[in-house]
Amino acid sequence: MSEFYYTLAALLLGLIVYQGIKKSVDLVSHRNIYLAGFIYFQIIGLATLLPTEDFRPVRLNNPRQALELYFWYTLVYLVCFFLAYHKNPISARIARFFRPRRPYVANDWLLMMVALVFLALGVFLRYFARHVGLGLLAGFVPAFPAACAIVAWIWGGRRFNLFVVSVGGFIFAVSAFATVWGVFGRRPLLQVCLAVVWGAYYRMRDRLPMTKIVLWSVPIVLVSIHLLGAMTMHRGKMRSAADVGAQRAIMTRILTTSPIESYSAYFEGNNDAKFTLWALDAYPDVEKRRHLYTFYFMLIHPIPGSLWPDKPSPLSSHVASLADIEGVHHATITIPPGVLGYAAAEGGWYALILYGLFFGVFVRFFDEIARQNPGNPFLILSVGCTLGQVIGLARGDIAIFANLITLGFLAVWGIMLLSRYLIGKRIPHPPIMYQAPPHQRFVR
Repeated sequence: MSEFYYTLAALLLGLIVYQGIKKSVDLVSHRNIYLAGFIYFQIIGLATLLPTEDFRPVRLNNPRQALELYFWYTLVYLVCFFLAYHKNPISARIARFFRPRRPYVANDWLLMMVALVFLALGVFLRYFARHVGLGLLAGFVPAFPAACAIVAWIWGGRRFNLFVVSVGGFIFAVSAFATVWGVFGRRPLLQVCLAVVWGAYYRMRDRLPMTKIVLWSVPIVLVSIHLLGAMTMHRGKMRSAADVGAQRAIMTRILTTSPIESYSAYFEGNNDAKFTLWALDAYPDVEKRRHLYTFYFMLIHPIPGSLWPDKPSPLSSHVASLADIEGVHHATITIPPGVLGYAAAEGGWYALILYGLFFGVFVRFFDEIARQNPGNPFLILSVGCTLGQVIGLARGDIAIFANLITLGFLAVWGIMLLSRYLIGKRIPHPPIMYQAPPHQRFVR
């Protein structure tokens, strides 16, 4: 059975590359980044599990039935997702509200100043905001990814300019360091790395052939995977480090980890599929379903807990206790069961179809903003600052991640809108270079 999932993963990756070359869907797009997360967490995660069928730390009452449901859930979800992404007329129409009557461009050197402003904002939010009662903003404003996306955009047009390379390297180094020091989460660093890829790709997309874009992008991707793999190897030690000296020593180990070890750690698989199987096995026979709870929690998530002491919590906060997982602190750990597991716990087949359709429309909206505004860094870069949440959307807490993607986009777009009025220059509408196939076009 694992061969089927490896084949499915290969087919999806082939589709991503083929459509990128044919220019029907951007190679770097929200859809493809979302699919990359789905492939890694929900497909490869199960494929690496099947040869051993070691489901620990969860216990399944009926493993065969859960595996069969996993098979059909995967196929139905992907069909609904692709159908909604490619056929819905809603995303493009909503995206048109963000398109200015006359597009704007900006001088690269003025944009560099905006990147430095975002860097300073990121440092403030990361280290000082909580001391002045603004700590909540740190989780909603992706300032470091915005800074990196802007300098990558500038570098994409000035790849051999030593000043751009130096300042861009400094901004990336500060952003990467700040996102991991003390917190040591992989997703914030991934968000920074993907913002670099996004900014560089959309600056070079219409200037260079796809082969050259890939050649320029490969080193960025390889370095990102190396850092993420090295963090995967050492993050347990980092969390238990008692002082700054111990954290500094582990950071040194991360930077000196060999690429072979880091790539192996990154691609060896993950445990997320086990928790999806648990949800498929437990609902509705063992646990009671909370129908479409994700949509409800998306509405109440932004409300601060200080204003709602008894605020309901998402499913991920209860998986450890419901599944009776040993060796973890049930009151603090969060274990999301993936989008397929959420569907099983929140309605079954009808929830699976609705979630597939919803996320297809959701990611198409952001891709439409980038497609409808060619050459406009103020909008293109605004939608490329939350990609760490997009790639984790298939396995993370889908309500929280969807909110972080939306609120992060709106926060960066608001600041970029102000920057546009200060440094932007109006130009005539350029043609939309990447046209969707005729049956997918909804913007006239």
